[in-house]
Amino acid sequence: METLLHKPVIQNFKVNQTVGRPLFNGKNPDAVLSKLEYAFAIGCTVKEACSLALISTAAYYRFLDSHPVFRERFELFKTVTIFNARKAIANELARGNYKLAMWFMERKRPNEFSTNWVLRDMIDRLEEENKQLKEEIGLLLSKKGFK
Repeated sequence: METLLHKPVIQNFKVNQTVGRPLFNGKNPDAVLSKLEYAFAIGCTVKEACSLALISTAAYYRFLDSHPVFRERFELFKTVTIFNARKAIANELARGNYKLAMWFMERKRPNEFSTNWVLRDMIDRLEEENKQLKEEIGLLLSKKGFK
C-alpha cells in the first residue's frame, strides 16, 4: 500500500506561473519542497521548516493556498516524528526498560502513575502532620505558661 509518505520526494515540480512574484522567490521548487518535507519529518514547526528552506512563512502559506494537496502531504510528514517516538518507546518497553515504562505510564495514566500525584499526596500528609505538631506545641507551651 503506497501512501503519500512512501512516494519519492517531489521531483520536477511544474510551476504554471506567467505573472507575479516567482514561487519561492525563484528558488528551485524541488529543493524547497524537499527541505520542507525533511523539516516536518524531524518535527520542525512551520517557521523552522521555512527557515531551513530559506523561504518566508508567507510564501509557504501562499504556496499551500494555491497547491492544497501539499497541505495534507506536509501534515503527514509532521506525524513521522511522533510515530518514530512511539515505535522507540514500544521497542524499549519490549526490552524491559523499567524507567521508560514508568515515564510512559506517567504520561498515559497520570492519575495512577504520575509522580505529581504521589508528591501531592505526600504534601497533603505532611501538611496534616505539621498542623498536628503545631497544635501539640501550642498545648505544651500553654501548659508552661507561654501564649
